[in-house]
Amino acid sequence: MTEAKVYTAISELTDELRQHGIEKARKSQGGQFNYAYRGIEDVYAALAPLLPKHHIVIAPVRIEKEPDSTAGKMRLVRIKVSYQITSTEDGSHFCVESLGEGADTGDKAAGKAMSYAYKSLMFQLFCIPVAGTPDPDDKPSPPAEQAQPFVSNDLVERNRSAANTSKEAWVEFWKSCTKEERETLRTSGEVDLAKKIIEAMQGGLP
Repeated sequence: MTEAKVYTAISELTDELRQHGIEKARKSQGGQFNYAYRGIEDVYAALAPLLPKHHIVIAPVRIEKEPDSTAGKMRLVRIKVSYQITSTEDGSHFCVESLGEGADTGDKAAGKAMSYAYKSLMFQLFCIPVAGTPDPDDKPSPPAEQAQPFVSNDLVERNRSAANTSKEAWVEFWKSCTKEERETLRTSGEVDLAKKIIEAMQGGLP
């Protein structure tokens, strides 16, 4: 039986990406606190030349959407997207699912959710590191810093945007979060950060 080329192509692309990774070169704008992140544009830039090189096509084939919810003036969209990963060499393919969520005061919440679903899938499918993995023959790298809890850029932005709006807006945002999101916000320090923002704006929490 001939081996499906899609799996070989993904393995080869993953190996190429791990040599360089995608740096957290973008900086947040607005609010009182800045942080670095990797945006969807960085993912596109890294993958645009590599997908055709390794004969891979990634396309959404199904989208499931939850009813919209709101937190203050923010509209929140949550979706589940099924993507088909296909090798253009032999047509072999498989499907994977990715979750996405986006919040916006205008009409961009759905677009943000789609962008996050795609970006999240790419990081997991290709195991993209922040910085490149050195060759085993190179000098050993210094010990890595202790890993911090993963918190999505979208969740961070929603948390800080609500806190920068008002205490009431942040409370509404907190109520809209799932149990898992609340735990992530606590363990990552985002809850403490939101309290500091509100304290700076309103003179302290009761």
